[in-house]
Amino acid sequence: MTVRTLTRASLSTAGKWGFFLILLMVFSFKADLRLQIAGLLVHPYLLLLPLAYLLAQVSVNAIPQKVTVPLLLFFIVFSLAALQNINPLSEIFKVGASLATFLFFAFSVKSEKDFEWMSWGLMICAATIGVLGFLVGEETTGVGARLSGINVLEGIGNKNAQSLFTL
Repeated sequence: MTVRTLTRASLSTAGKWGFFLILLMVFSFKADLRLQIAGLLVHPYLLLLPLAYLLAQVSVNAIPQKVTVPLLLFFIVFSLAALQNINPLSEIFKVGASLATFLFFAFSVKSEKDFEWMSWGLMICAATIGVLGFLVGEETTGVGARLSGINVLEGIGNKNAQSLFTL
């Protein structure tokens, strides 16, 4: 098993792409900002993810077999199970896109600088979603609306958005 050691080197091409894609995730917080393609609301960063794989030279071959085999088995079993749903392609695409995203970010960190920049990008993304959620939450009216607390994602997202915000 090979262990990668990170150097303090400058920001790599993969790190730049990672930072850029993370910033694009801000546009995923609201359905109105997503792109409708083949009946699916697609996050804008997903359109650039294949290009990022190519230009950042993130090697899929670098993924250990201990990871790829269970990952592929999970995706195949999930996809087969999803076929019984009314709209299976939507669920299969969501899970496939999530796996591709996780793998890109896991293997795009080439230096400590990459890690720093992508961490800052995630913090900026989470803070932006939080502030926007707070502002939308402020618009709710009604008796006792302020007494019931603030749901920062009320009206702007679903469980997926909540997961992104929590991360």
